[in-house]
Amino acid sequence: MSLTCLSGLVGLSNRDCSCVSGGQPSGWNSSVTGYFLDDREYGFPLKDALDANLECGENNIWDLLSEARTQGIRDVKNDLLQSLHTTRESRIINWRGVIGKTDNVGSYIPGSTYNGIQLRPRIRMKDAYFMVKALWLNINTTGSITVGIASNDGTFTATSESASVTANTWTKHTFSSAISLPLYSIAKPDLRYHIYYQPDGNQGRQNRLWCCTKPVWLQHFEVGAFALTALPGDDVLPTTQEAAGIAIEGYFTCNKLDWICDLEEMNGYDMRDLIGRLIQWKSSIHLITSVLRSGKVNKYTLLGQEGLYRQRSHLMKMYEEAILWVSQNLPSGVTGCWGCERNAPMINSIMS
Repeated sequence: MSLTCLSGLVGLSNRDCSCVSGGQPSGWNSSVTGYFLDDREYGFPLKDALDANLECGENNIWDLLSEARTQGIRDVKNDLLQSLHTTRESRIINWRGVIGKTDNVGSYIPGSTYNGIQLRPRIRMKDAYFMVKALWLNINTTGSITVGIASNDGTFTATSESASVTANTWTKHTFSSAISLPLYSIAKPDLRYHIYYQPDGNQGRQNRLWCCTKPVWLQHFEVGAFALTALPGDDVLPTTQEAAGIAIEGYFTCNKLDWICDLEEMNGYDMRDLIGRLIQWKSSIHLITSVLRSGKVNKYTLLGQEGLYRQRSHLMKMYEEAILWVSQNLPSGVTGCWGCERNAPMINSIMS
């Protein structure tokens, strides 16, 4: 959930004031939305208030502004994600396990060039992924064989590596890092993945993909096993439940906030504009809090304290209502992670 696009939505300041010149970080006066932390209405414009309340050891006002923006971006991501979980159903199942049975096996089948399992996403789900952690293998030899993952999607980077196996035993080969299989491709509607090993003339132990009750992972995948001289093409649709000594360990996940960085391409500037406001408001709340909690005695911590409390309360109210509004008004088609709305208080308008 890095969302680097959020870093440029709100700038630190658009005023080149001589009294606080020097030490400005790169991009301090750049803002995609045109919003800055020192805006007079929705920001916290009192640079001298911040300067008066810097604690000993703090470098300068720019460090304080940068820290507040970093905290604001962090809070927007966390608060929006929590709100989405409260207001919407997740479309990706909460599952981690093994596709294919490793506890019931039949006889060995004749060796082919490729033994494997084809995974076909049932529904195209943008930002959703199946993460392959490991392969379980059972063949009648001890040694090294080649395992791999390929796809009919030309944008997918195929991978293959050597795996060690022990004869007549389920042996686990763990990938150095989980391999991501997107459940969506902009270029390939009929998306397929082939997870395979090359037995090199040896025989794989027959195992079922599932038995009895259908597993929950079938909500996202159609599956079929194959033992062929070449990986299946688009004209081949494996459907057998009898695998040849292979099972796939992994889990489903979804990048539930990545849609924010796609809004520019979704004709959704207004929503991106609101995300910028959220960052500005929450960052300003952090700035006001830093002044209210300051140990310095000055006109901002004494005479202006009541006004600062009122402004912080006002910004927090707008922030909380806008977070809820965004979660209830996702632009259509931006992500496959979220589905129907749950019962929750409705926000009809914001910034009122």
